[in-house]
Amino acid sequence: MDAILLLIVLVFIVSLRPNLRGPSPDYLNRTTTASINGLFLMLVLFSHLVTYMPPMQHWSTLTNLWMAH
Repeated sequence: MDAILLLIVLVFIVSLRPNLRGPSPDYLNRTTTASINGLFLMLVLFSHLVTYMPPMQHWSTLTNLWMAH
């Protein structure tokens, strides 16, 4: 489970596009915030998936920390 959680975080980090020049007029438009919306969607789906899986203590240390098990 930790591998899936780390994969979600890695995909999010790769999709980031830092703007070092400061905020632009289209800073909060739909295309800019799509990666953030995708991250939240993936985390919600992952949390639902975890509830259906049998507990795996050894392979889900980060997941248990995030889900507060």
